[in-house]
Amino acid sequence: PRPPSTTMESAAPGVPRGPLGREVDISRAKVLASALTVESVDGLTFFFPIYSETLRRMYLLEPWQLQGLATLQNVGGAVGLHIGLLYDAFGPRATVGLAFIVGVVGWGGLWGCLAAGWTVPFVTLAAFSFLQGHGQLIAGCAAVPTVARHFPTEQYGLALGLVKSLVGLSGSLAASLYAAAFAPPPATKNDLASLDGAIIAYLGFLAVWFGSACLVGMAGLRRDGPSADPGHTAPPQLPAERSRNDSWLAGLYLRIGILVVILAAGALAGEHIRAALVRTGVLRDLYPEQTTAALAALAFVALIVHALQGPPSSDPEALLDDQQSEASDEEGMVGDSPNLRFLTSEIGLAPPVPAAIPDIKSVSSLLTAPSLPPILRSGTAPALLATA
Repeated sequence: PRPPSTTMESAAPGVPRGPLGREVDISRAKVLASALTVESVDGLTFFFPIYSETLRRMYLLEPWQLQGLATLQNVGGAVGLHIGLLYDAFGPRATVGLAFIVGVVGWGGLWGCLAAGWTVPFVTLAAFSFLQGHGQLIAGCAAVPTVARHFPTEQYGLALGLVKSLVGLSGSLAASLYAAAFAPPPATKNDLASLDGAIIAYLGFLAVWFGSACLVGMAGLRRDGPSADPGHTAPPQLPAERSRNDSWLAGLYLRIGILVVILAAGALAGEHIRAALVRTGVLRDLYPEQTTAALAALAFVALIVHALQGPPSSDPEALLDDQQSEASDEEGMVGDSPNLRFLTSEIGLAPPVPAAIPDIKSVSSLLTAPSLPPILRSGTAPALLATA
């Protein structure tokens, strides 16, 4: 049997056993909300195809050089053995702090070079690309294992799937925000100077976004706490406890689904809506990109708010019913043992107290008491005890 978790109350008589109340819920909610915020920047490198043309024009790059920059982003986002060692040694806060430095240098450095119009060698652009991908990797290495430590066996797979779903969605969210707030109007889409200016401004925004998400992670991610159970040694959840945790995660998945629908609808229907509006002459009155970005931002905020709220408050009556049912099962296993009843009737002991496991040492001492008949002290009683 699994040993009791340090985050579980002792099963005192008449007191339902379960998590340490709201402290566990709050700890788990903070960790999950922080991890979701950190993972919201874990797919920013998907934005590379949009700004690669600006890099090509401003630095006269060849196609193989652009491919090299994209490859270095991928390599930086894939090689992370040393980050795992860092996490084991110093924990998630130090790890996400390193992600802050690496990512801000990668995104902020590229923005600074483009904004200032500096002529930099290709190796500098390559270093920035690697740091952009590596910053995302470090942030993910800080968030994912921390979530796994704070969720019980029954839900930590669902929690990890929820967190990692934002890797792809973050790229779509970034593209939606660019189209809504930074991209030049369609009438000036052939104005390369306006397009490059929009790209440069958005790269600065990405640096701020990445750094802000990492700061949230530094504040909310923690390896220990009331909900921490790294070995997943806690007893199985009672039905009422599992139900409220599952309902909380189901609400989060629902909000993720809404975000997916908004982003997909905006991407697939945006051009058709624009064409229809151009034909009807009301293009200036409706803004599909801005509507998509606003709805997506609201859906993301709703996701984080729901994560921070934690599971719904437990129902004491349901928890007590579960505990009484569990206690009844234990009574049946202990009090209905035929061998134990036979042993106690033979030596004149009182029947065992329900739901209490007999102490073998105390029973052995009774069996060797001088007041017992010699036959019970000689060997029959020890045999019966072994059988029981």
